[in-house]
Amino acid sequence: PGGRPGGGSAAGGEAPRPEPLQLQMQVPFLVALKGGTQRLHLPSGRDIDMRIPVGTENGAQLRLPNQGRVGSDGRVGDVIVTVGVESHPVFRRDGNNILTELPIDLDQAVLGDRVTVPTIDGPVTMRVPAGSNTGTKLRLRGKGVPARRSIEAGDQFVSLRIVLANPKDPSLTEFLRARNEQKTKDQKADAD
Repeated sequence: PGGRPGGGSAAGGEAPRPEPLQLQMQVPFLVALKGGTQRLHLPSGRDIDMRIPVGTENGAQLRLPNQGRVGSDGRVGDVIVTVGVESHPVFRRDGNNILTELPIDLDQAVLGDRVTVPTIDGPVTMRVPAGSNTGTKLRLRGKGVPARRSIEAGDQFVSLRIVLANPKDPSLTEFLRARNEQKTKDQKADAD
């Protein structure tokens, strides 16, 4: 009445399989998103190239079969690796979407322009509509986390931030003074 032959049951006389060895690994942001390999140093002294699946999230656990501790009967346990995804200076992840902020100057915001935007696959050109403001969000379809299995690719959302290239530009200063003087005249005319 022990376990099945070769079934690994402790009741059948075999020692239980060793508990999985728990390790942690930091993975660069783009490797976690796009997939790839990352070198992992095992406590046994061996180094292996571990496959990181496309779209790996922070805290994901990846299993390496038969790479862990050796039991008393010679059987080898697994290794479970908890992934920590490093932050990126340009991109943030929100589910399957990528978020980024793009500085534009006042002319581009008011008049509109074509600008270069960084994506996880390299720079692309995007149109900034005339009359954009700080906080305006533009979407780049399909430029988020790549598609995998039954999950569609995410999008990239670009949040605009207006920066003054040269706030002491005399032409900008003169324009704003003249505009404010006109507003003051208009308000006085409306009050009369």
